[in-house]
Formats: sequence, C-alpha cells, structure tokens
Amino acid sequence: MKVQNLITERSVAAGEPQWLKEKRLEAWQKFQEIPLTDTDNETWMRTDISKLNLSEIIENTVTSIEPSAFSLQPSSNNGIIFTDIKSALFKHSDIIKKYFLTKYPLTDTERFLSLHTALWRDGVFLYVPSNSALKTPFRIISNMKSRAGNFPHSIIIVEKGGKASIIEENYSADNGSQVLMGSMVEVFVGEDAELNYSYVQNLELNAYNIPIRRVYVEKNGKINWTQVDVGGRLTKSFTEITLKGRGSSSNVYGIVAGSGKQHFDISPVIYHQVEETKGNVLIKGVLSGSARSVFQGLVKIDKAGRKADSYLANHNLILSEGARADTIPKLEIDIGDVSASHGATVGEIDSDQLFYLMSRGLSAAEAQEIIVNGFVEPIILNIDSEELREKVRNIIADKLK
Repeated sequence: MKVQNLITERSVAAGEPQWLKEKRLEAWQKFQEIPLTDTDNETWMRTDISKLNLSEIIENTVTSIEPSAFSLQPSSNNGIIFTDIKSALFKHSDIIKKYFLTKYPLTDTERFLSLHTALWRDGVFLYVPSNSALKTPFRIISNMKSRAGNFPHSIIIVEKGGKASIIEENYSADNGSQVLMGSMVEVFVGEDAELNYSYVQNLELNAYNIPIRRVYVEKNGKINWTQVDVGGRLTKSFTEITLKGRGSSSNVYGIVAGSGKQHFDISPVIYHQVEETKGNVLIKGVLSGSARSVFQGLVKIDKAGRKADSYLANHNLILSEGARADTIPKLEIDIGDVSASHGATVGEIDSDQLFYLMSRGLSAAEAQEIIVNGFVEPIILNIDSEELREKVRNIIADKLK
C-alpha cells in the first residue's frame, strides 16, 4: 500500500483533526518533491548520509504499529499541563493548532522537516501558564526500540512570567538494523519568562540522529539550552533560536564526545530579530578514534537588531591521530551598531599539563581523563540535575577510555 494511503489511514484511525491529516499529506508530497540531500549543498557537504537507507526506514515506520517508549514524570499544579502530545491533541486542540509548525525554518532542514511532519507519532506537550513556576524539572525519557524511524514531536509553551526546567534523555536499543531518530521540539518562551532545557542523547551505534529544535523568545524572555551528544552513528543537529522580543536572550551550551567512527554535525543558529537582544553559543568537542565533528554555527542579525550582543564559540580536544574537527562559525550582520564575534580552537591535550599530572604519580590515561573532565565540566554544570550531571560524566569517561 502507498505511504500516502497509510498516512491517511493512521490519521483517521487515531481520530486526528482534519487540519493535521491535511498537514501530514502536504508534507509527504513536499518530501517527495524535494531533491535528495546532496554533499554539494553547503549545509550537508561535510556530512554524508548516503549510507542511510531512508526508503526502508520509511516503509518500516508506516507499517509498524509499535509506539515509541516514552516515559514522563508529570507534575500538574497552578494550571500547568504536562502530558503526551496525542492526549493534548484532543484536550487542547486549539493550542496545538496555534503553535504546531507555524514558523518557517532558518536552516536547510526542509526535507527532513517534511518527513517528520508526515510521519511523527509521539511526543510531549508542556504548557506553563503566566506567572507559574516549578523548580522541579519536567523529565522526558525516550527509549527507541523499533526497527524503524522514531519521529517524536514536542511543543513547549512557557507563558508570560513563567519559569520551568526540562530534562530530556534519548536512548535506543541496537536491533541490528539502521534506525532514525528524527525528533522535533518547538519551544515558545513568553515575555519575562525563562526556560532551562537540558538534552542528552546516548543512542546506540545503529542510530542516525537528525533532530530539529526551534525556539522563539519574546520580550525580556530567556532560554538556557544545554545539549550533550555522545551516541549514534551519525548526528546532524539543528537548533534554531529566534530572539523576537526586545531584551530577549539565549545561552546555548553543548558537548560532543565521539569515538570510533562516529560523526557529529552541530548547527546552532541565533537569529537576532529586534534590538537589544543577547545570544551566546559555546560548544565543546572531545574526539578519539577516527571520530569527526563539524560545527556550523551562525549568528544572524537583522536590520532591526540594533545593539544586539552575540558570541559564537567552538573548542575541540583531539585525543588521537585519526580524529578530526571542522569548525565553521559564521556571522551574517545587516546593521552596524552591534557587538558580534566568534572564536574556534582545535588542538591536542597540552603536553605540559599531561607531564605535570603524570609527575604527580598519575598514569597517562588518568591524567588525560582529568584534563578532559576539566574541559567539559563547565558545560556539564549547566544541566539542571545533579543525577544527570553525574550520568553524563560517567558516559563520557567510559566512552573515551
């Protein structure tokens, strides 16, 4: 049976609203029309996904009835809603329709965005009403067990004056065949609101990971985003943050820890749409074996972005001769009255630091581990959970031994 017919059948069987079924079918049509992702394209030229058997993954996805394994730790008070997105579709349909994929992407994600829109199945809905605050983080744990694609879609809304923290963890099982994690998160931070979002993915090596995140921040709102990518065969990550209200700000922190033949391509975009906004990006990479990382960060400042303040940085530690890091920070500035800069470094562990630690009785491996820990610890400290911080430290230590 054709994929289009299966999409229709699934949508009808799930009782989805007509507007969503139409959006799925439009997206599937667009996906078929968009040319294959090609390494001549600037966005993809350093990340080759030609070994991804996308047609087989799509077929397995639309014929599978196995849901994703999602675990939520819900809290509900002061009008806060934290539930799976399918339940929200029925109970809060008007809100979902208002916020679901209403914005145009800043990056070259249209092909995978269309695929995601056509096939998404699970996800999370969080709504924090005005002036509500909860110190305890909302936790989302995803464990992909299928032999197909997993396309969760989450919508996070923090209204005016609200404050919240989210922890998301992504894991998978290795079933011996390729799988694709094609998740998407849409985040809306209201006026004077603040959101801390911590994301950790430690997928198995049969997984391809192509997440899309979009964040919109209103006047004086703030987003603190921390991402840790250590798993998967290949990751191509898009994080797009639009600072659309005066005085809005964002901090994006990240760690890439790769070994073996892993490949990571991290592409954060900070879009300063109005005046007096602040953006900060700091991504650190640690690579061993023949792992490779690519950083393609972008700061974009509109003509209306007077007095914007933005900094973009990527620093990498190379632990073996076969590892490689490509760092391509970019600035696109359409007005002169701004402060915008970038920095990047790629290097080996400092031999003097190594010698000093070894002279104190540590082995070379122990000394290297201490240096690596010191390098990534400032990023880890931004994760809003001591339990998860310790888990990340252990994962990185085990991975790079």
